[in-house]
Amino acid sequence: MLSLYSNYDSSGKTDGKINGGLNGLQEFRAQAQRMTDEEGLLISLISSTTGTLYIEYTNIVGEPYDFQETKDTEINTSTSPYVFFSIKKAPYFRIRFKNTSSSKQDYFKLDTFLIKGANQRIYG
Repeated sequence: MLSLYSNYDSSGKTDGKINGGLNGLQEFRAQAQRMTDEEGLLISLISSTTGTLYIEYTNIVGEPYDFQETKDTEINTSTSPYVFFSIKKAPYFRIRFKNTSSSKQDYFKLDTFLIKGANQRIYG
């Protein structure tokens, strides 16, 4: 199943306006979302700039988060997406991405899928 909040598409529209990419050093920060019987996450990232992906887990929604994984995208992912897997570490998660370049992104697409079942089936 596709996550409710941890997704972004720079070519998508919000209130009739194109979302656009992140500015230099800007961060996308999703709302926390609860996982019930899901066992983990699959995250697909396409970005025209370098950046850092943060996968954060918590038992109670609030700062600071209890567990954090970071994935640095030191190369431009414009030609093929980066795909990351993360095993559930607490009931709530959120995804953040920081554009570590000083340049505005031409495009940015982030999709987060919840993984169910021991055989790692992806629902979406």
